[in-house]
Amino acid sequence: MAEDTITLLNYIGWTAKRDIHIAGGSLGGMIAMEIATRIPERIISLSLAVTTAGGLPWTNLPPVRCLFHEFECIV
Repeated sequence: MAEDTITLLNYIGWTAKRDIHIAGGSLGGMIAMEIATRIPERIISLSLAVTTAGGLPWTNLPPVRCLFHEFECIV
């Protein structure tokens, strides 16, 4: 999917340096990361939301300190 996006960007002529903003959510985060690593010179910003690097399920949980406090915990 990343290759398809890069091919499309090349086809429409969107090849300027630091001209592309990328946002990816969930599986789109993985695709956005691949695009950013393949054409980093063309990316101006990268935003990832609701995505994870994978691994064991308990490694994706918030820190325990965030579970027992009444204030908002930013990780």
